[in-house]
Amino acid sequence: TFTRLGAAASAVASTDPHREPEPRPARELPLPLPPLPPPWGAACPGVDFEWVYTDQPHADQDQEILAKYPEIKSLMKPDSNLIWIIIMMVLTQLVAFYLVKDLDWKWVIFWAYVFGSCINHSMTLAIHEISHNFAFGHHKALWNRWFGMFANLPIGVPYSISFKRYHMDHHRYLGADGIDVDIPTDFEGWFFCTTFRKFLWVILQPLFYAF
Repeated sequence: TFTRLGAAASAVASTDPHREPEPRPARELPLPLPPLPPPWGAACPGVDFEWVYTDQPHADQDQEILAKYPEIKSLMKPDSNLIWIIIMMVLTQLVAFYLVKDLDWKWVIFWAYVFGSCINHSMTLAIHEISHNFAFGHHKALWNRWFGMFANLPIGVPYSISFKRYHMDHHRYLGADGIDVDIPTDFEGWFFCTTFRKFLWVILQPLFYAF
């Protein structure tokens, strides 16, 4: 079950990557909510969107947790180990490109699946951490921006910059309909509901973030 927030402020794209997005007026959804088309229930029985009209609780919970356990704040800092791990993994991929250049295609596919895909998946997680400025800290946002592009190199789909924008919206407007891209649209919920279509969604996900 996915939870959508029915009314929320949305972000305005800015050409300045360091500028906070300006909120737009809240968008009220019509009541009662329109029913989903019949194919939804037929394709995905028992699955629906749960609509709520309250603010997302995470910001208040963060303050409560920090007030109760202030020692947690000492963990909220950059990790320089991340920098060296990412550099080594990217260089490993670049060396692997050279090592497999003369192999048969069956071995290229084999090593790409058992080795390269593991590193690439690690790079997607690294790009997530970098989007939170976890590599160099908030005071070096531009360094994090460039380092995210460096970590993106082995993946081949240039998505690190657009991912940061989408991911910040996800945290700022968690569950907000039409803003939080981690909440599927009505079409996505209806279409990507079989094993094959879900597999297709996994394959296409980097493209969704990139474009």
